[in-house]
Amino acid sequence: MSVALFQDLIAGEFLLERRGAKWIVVETHKDAANKEVGIVGCQMLVFSLDQTELNSLPFIKDNTNKRGMRSVCDAMIVASFNDKTYFCALDMKSGKASNARKQIESARHLFIWLLGLAKLHGHWVGEFNDDCFFGIIHLAPRKQEAKGTTRRDTQVPKPAKSHWGDYRIFTLPNHPTINLSHIIARL
Repeated sequence: MSVALFQDLIAGEFLLERRGAKWIVVETHKDAANKEVGIVGCQMLVFSLDQTELNSLPFIKDNTNKRGMRSVCDAMIVASFNDKTYFCALDMKSGKASNARKQIESARHLFIWLLGLAKLHGHWVGEFNDDCFFGIIHLAPRKQEAKGTTRRDTQVPKPAKSHWGDYRIFTLPNHPTINLSHIIARL
């Protein structure tokens, strides 16, 4: 239900690219070491407000001196898995995950706002609880060559608890593809 709701809400220019079954998140900053990650694993819609050619927050001044007000995650994901709706904010980092947690929290507030409006107008009947929201900090892959073949997508580390709510944040180093069903299983 929620994936269809967001398909009706999100303008096409904010949807991310698909390659087969993968949604592709691309970091466009020229100095970024973490350039791309694929997302698979369940029915989902993946979009981004981090569009250099588009003004995703036109009601907030481009040059505002209010730090963080225009800060957005690299991807926002609405997913359906085992008849439950999940919401995820993904931020890609080349090095330290310095402000990623605040960006994830900002995305959570945006989801709360959108779903609150949808509920007010009768388009959403579910709840938005911290057990249906999670964050992913995707770190740049290692620079050494892999030794043999391994399946890193199944090696999901234990998540950390957020400082702002009772939701989980996964930090994923060296995952060129993220399988959301494996992440959700660790919630």
